[in-house]
This record gives sequence, structure tokens and C-alpha cells, in this order.
Amino acid sequence: MYEEDLKRIVSLHPELIEEGLSIEEEEFPIRAMGATYRCDLRATDKDERTVLIELKLNAGRNVVYQIGKYKAFSDHASTGRFMVAALEYDLEAKQVLEAVGIETRLLDANQVEDLLRQEIDNPYLYERKSAITPQAQLIIRKGAEKKPGYTEEEREQVRSFLRALRVMVPDSSGMAGGFRFDRLDEDFPNDRYRLLLKSEQFPSDRVVVYVRPLRMNEIHLIYVADFSSQTRRATPRKKALEDFVLHNNHMISDIFGVPVVTTRQGQHRHGDRIEVSHQAWKGLARVYVRPVEEWNRPDFVEIVGQALLDFVEAVIPVVKQVYCKGSLVREV
Repeated sequence: MYEEDLKRIVSLHPELIEEGLSIEEEEFPIRAMGATYRCDLRATDKDERTVLIELKLNAGRNVVYQIGKYKAFSDHASTGRFMVAALEYDLEAKQVLEAVGIETRLLDANQVEDLLRQEIDNPYLYERKSAITPQAQLIIRKGAEKKPGYTEEEREQVRSFLRALRVMVPDSSGMAGGFRFDRLDEDFPNDRYRLLLKSEQFPSDRVVVYVRPLRMNEIHLIYVADFSSQTRRATPRKKALEDFVLHNNHMISDIFGVPVVTTRQGQHRHGDRIEVSHQAWKGLARVYVRPVEEWNRPDFVEIVGQALLDFVEAVIPVVKQVYCKGSLVREV
């Protein structure tokens, strides 16, 4: 099960969390310090109170910081309810959440999976309740991932996908870290395509969305320190970020909810993961692996767009921590 599957089924069946709950909005915006954070769900309970909910397959320690941040800056802090709903919990994280007044719900994994199987063909399962972007559909032929490059039809599908994703990226600095749209590389060499984000806070860095025909079932969301189009260009900042990730791989894994995999662990580079590289336009990458049938879901573009916003929100504290430690030579 993917995290987006959990969001889909809970949005359709909020009684999985609590009877009388009604989902009003997904990716609910919370504005603070010039940036916009997004909580998974804004709901209303049977008493008409607002409930802000963060969903997790496995709620680790980082969720304490995440939901705590939402509560600190939300307009509903004094009157609303704040909750984490998950299939599994880190015991310490659950205890801390409850100690600071955040409600927790342990979802029944068997019930969730049974409902998903029952609703898999229900079109309402794929209707997102957010205003981030119009729904778009991407169609990629089965078996296309085995071919050495894109067909012309597939090229246009990938371009359409990135253009639709671009709609979700603000032109002004409304994302975490002040990131906003920079450019869309549709003619990148060797049928590789990139969507780039830039920030005045981190002027030499970029956030990159990258897809390529060699691994057509993968989408790479990458934070690139000292972005450059020159190959094999490493800098002290790039190396420092790579070293930090590798030396703190358990913390990084907890933050993003997936394992950290090095380039030497090629046999494990198949599922969702974190990769890190100090090459020219690469860096800390959150890799999403989705089979062709998932790309065909009506809400796929929006799901990836939400993942991009979540990635930027999660990666900025990591980058700032490296800066504050003096590991990166350029000041923020």
C-alpha cells in the first residue's frame, strides 16, 4: 500500500478514523513565516469542530515536529483538534504526541486494505478534495518502461505530466524555503525531462523533478546544492550534504519514511527510497516508484504534486541543519 492509497480511502471513508467525521479539504494550507505548509486533511467532526489530520503508514518521530508545526501556526490552534492517523506508530512518537495534546488513531490495516480492494474501480476514490491543480490524466502504455527511449506519444505524455505538475508550483515564494518555479526543461538530452524550482534563500540550489526513460516507473524529487548542468562537478557543499545524509541515514529515513540507499546498493534500488549523490545536478533525492497502472489513475498528477510540496517542506529543515552546522560553506 502507498501513502496516497491511505489518503484516497480515508477521504472516501473517514469513518475509518472516527464516526461522524467529514473530510472538507486535502492538503490544507497553513501559512507561516512567508511559507505555506500543508496538512493532509481538514475535517469536521460530529460537533462541527475542525480537525486537522496527518496521515502516515508508519508514524515516526518526525511526525511530532510536523504536526506540532501545523498546530503552532494554524488559525485553529485554540479551537480545533489535531490528530495523527497511522497504520503503525513509533512507540516514543505516539507517547510524545499524546503528551502534548495531539490525538492519535491507530488504523486497522486489514480493514483499510479490504476497503481499498472493494473501491478500486470507484471513480470517487480518485477525486481529490484540494484546490492545488485541476485534475489531469497521464496515460503510459504498458511495457513502455522496457524500451530504451520514449516514443513520440510518450514524450508528449511526459511533457504533459510535467506541465500539469508545474501548475502546482507557485510563481512567487509561497513554498517552504521560498521555492518557486524556475523553468521546465523539455528538451533535455537523451529524453530526460526536468522541472526546476529556485529560491532567493538558497540562490545556488535547485529543487528538481526528474523523469527518464531508463526508469520510466520512477519520479525523482531532488534537492540539489550548487546546481550545475556540468557533469561530474562536485563542490564542498554537495559533498557536505551527501556526507550529512549518509552519516545520519536513520534520521533521514525517519523524516521521509523510506530507506536511504547508496549507489553501491544497486540491488536495493527498486522501491521508494532516498538516494544521495554529489554529482553536478543531483543531490538528495526522494525516489517515488509507481507501476504503470498507478500512473493511469485520474488523480496521479495531483498526488505527485502533493508529494513535491511535502518533499520541499521536509527537506528544508535538513538543509538548514547542515548550514547551521557549518558544513556548507555558503551562508543562507
